[in-house]
Amino acid sequence: MSRQVVNTRFVLPPIDQRGNPPPLEKLPPVNDTPPELEIIVERPPDQFLRRPTPPGAPERAASVVSAQDVLNVIRPLVGLTENPPGSNRTLIGQWYGFDGVPWCAETVSYGLYNAGFNDGAGHITLVEPTTDRGWAYVPFLEKAFRDAGKFDSNPRVGDAVIFDWNGDGLGDHTGLVESINDDGTLNTLEGNVDSQLKRERRGLRPVRGFCHPPYSGDSGSQPPDHPRWPGRLITLSTPHMTGNDIRQWQQQMAHRGWGLGVDGDYGPRSHDVCVQFQTEKGLNPDGVVGPMTWDAAWTTPVTP
Repeated sequence: MSRQVVNTRFVLPPIDQRGNPPPLEKLPPVNDTPPELEIIVERPPDQFLRRPTPPGAPERAASVVSAQDVLNVIRPLVGLTENPPGSNRTLIGQWYGFDGVPWCAETVSYGLYNAGFNDGAGHITLVEPTTDRGWAYVPFLEKAFRDAGKFDSNPRVGDAVIFDWNGDGLGDHTGLVESINDDGTLNTLEGNVDSQLKRERRGLRPVRGFCHPPYSGDSGSQPPDHPRWPGRLITLSTPHMTGNDIRQWQQQMAHRGWGLGVDGDYGPRSHDVCVQFQTEKGLNPDGVVGPMTWDAAWTTPVTP
C-alpha cells in the first residue's frame, strides 16, 4: 500500500515517508483533550512587531534544512515546563522576545529558525513571518504558508500541523509532526500543553491542515516547469501591478526558498526579493522582472 485515504480530507504519505513511527500497540492513546487554545490575537509590542529584513541568502537556508534537523532541535526540549506553571513563561518565549503568552507557535518558530532557516543575522528565512523570529500567533503562521501555496491537507513529517479545537474556522494550536501512524493519527511535538512541551498522539478530527516548510530533499518543494516569460515588464508601481504572471513568479521564488507571499500583487516585498535575487545572480538589480530575471528564476541553480 503506497498511499492510504484516511477520510475525505486527508491522505497519508507513502509508508517510507512517515517517520518510522512506533508500532501501534506501543503508542499511547489518542489525546483528544484540547490544550490551552490561542483564542485572543497575540502580537508582540509595537517596537518588536516589524517587517523582517529580507534575508541575504534564503536559497542557501532552504537547500540544507531537513525535517529531521528541525525535529532534532525540539526533541531535547520535551519536558520543558513553564516557570511558574500556568504562567506561559518559558525559555522559548524569552528567545522569541514575547514571553508570557501561549507559546505553541513560538515553539514551531524556534525549531525552524534554529535548525537553519535563518540568515545568520537574526532573521528567519521563511514565508512572510510576523517578526524576525517567526510567528507567535497560529492564524498568522497558517496564513503565511497558505499565501505561499505551502498549506494543504496532506501531512508530512516536519510539518506544522494547525488545529482548530473549538471548530470556529480559525487555528488555535500548532505543533510539529514527528511521525505519522498507519491508522492516520499523528505523533507530534507541541509546546503549551499542560504547561509543558510534550509529545502527543493526535487524531485528525480537529486538524485544519499542514504548513509545509521547504525542506531539502522534499519532492513537494521542487519548482514547476519553466514557463515562457509572459511578455510584460513587472515592476513596482502605484497602484501595484497584479496578475497571474506575478503569482507564478512569486510561487517560483517561494519554491526556491525566498520568504515571499504568493498573492499576485507586486508590492514592496516582491520588489525587495527581486533586487536581492538579481544581485545574487549577477543581474542588473533594478527590481524589474524582465525576461532575464524571469528565466533566471527557473534556470539558475539554487545557491549551494
